[in-house]
Amino acid sequence: MTEGTADTLRDLVAEKVGDPVAAAAGACAPLRLGDLERLELSWTRNLADWFPWLPDGAAVHGEHLARLGEHAEAARRFVEVVSRGLPVFATAFFFAFERLQLYSLKTPTGFDRSAIEGARRFLERFARDIDPIQPITTFPGVDPNRPSRAEESRPPKNGLGIAVA
Repeated sequence: MTEGTADTLRDLVAEKVGDPVAAAAGACAPLRLGDLERLELSWTRNLADWFPWLPDGAAVHGEHLARLGEHAEAARRFVEVVSRGLPVFATAFFFAFERLQLYSLKTPTGFDRSAIEGARRFLERFARDIDPIQPITTFPGVDPNRPSRAEESRPPKNGLGIAVA
């Protein structure tokens, strides 16, 4: 990551109040690259705490905590993601899903395994259909609660058929 890019990402995260979604995107990149020096824990914590409607904030803070070895607190944040909805960014989605898979095998001390399992099972419904290469969390299917790559789940070529004569 170039110094200019790192500065831009750091600025996005630092200015989270103005655009928390951009801040979440800005925090995903250094975490994905393992560049923790570019983030301050207080920034990702504030992103999670100040914007409870943003699943990505909980996922980003959870991943940041996990990278620092704070696994019980990270697990709490990843379970929290599910109560907020699906993350906007695929990277944040996979931070949560992959850590929950890991924590379901080796549950952090003092944490409720059933909460981890419930959150993991919820995200698992979407994980196989989300393209991890795409920046935004998207998945195919007509019903948002039942993603599917099956051809029969795709809308007809003329749309959903709601107003077909």
